[in-house]
Amino acid sequence: WMQNPYNVSNEAAPEWPNESTAKLACVARLEPPSKGQDVLFEVLNQNKWRSRPLAVRLFGNGRQSEALRRLARLWRLDNVEFRGFVDNIETVWADHHALVLPSRSEGLPLAVVEAMFCSRFCVVTDIAGNADMIEDNVNGFIAGAPHPELLDDAMERAWNRRDEWQQIGRLAGETVRNTISIDPVGNFVEALSALL
Repeated sequence: WMQNPYNVSNEAAPEWPNESTAKLACVARLEPPSKGQDVLFEVLNQNKWRSRPLAVRLFGNGRQSEALRRLARLWRLDNVEFRGFVDNIETVWADHHALVLPSRSEGLPLAVVEAMFCSRFCVVTDIAGNADMIEDNVNGFIAGAPHPELLDDAMERAWNRRDEWQQIGRLAGETVRNTISIDPVGNFVEALSALL
């Protein structure tokens, strides 16, 4: 399959965050019908997630930004922050342990590729190309569908292996480097040239 250019160095190596609070980043357009942030919020609305040392930060903008902010306020999701659009995605991964992306529809999300290049594991839904990159319980965690119970299960499995997160992230980094081209634009140009 044709690969899109990504926005991190293929040699990205941000330091692992050395903090007791688990920090998850949801890097996506603020558009729940496709990106599923509402599913994530339903999971975080459970008492167990409220009581854990966890911060979830949403990076991105979108037409439904205000609706998501209102939902977070309504449910008093104090562990959710909205960080807006960020130009340098590597700075996100210097301060976060993992990506959580409960999408309802995707191709292969660039957010997944970029997180993995930064040696961060992903908690994602089993749609489109996610399972091509992520082996469940090995280099990341896959929810069977964008449903709160299934996302909760994947997040719980990740939570129970917190002491292994850095190692799982390293495996994610190895996987992406063995799977994704370091020059997707060059590959596209070659494929076009071959057709001419």
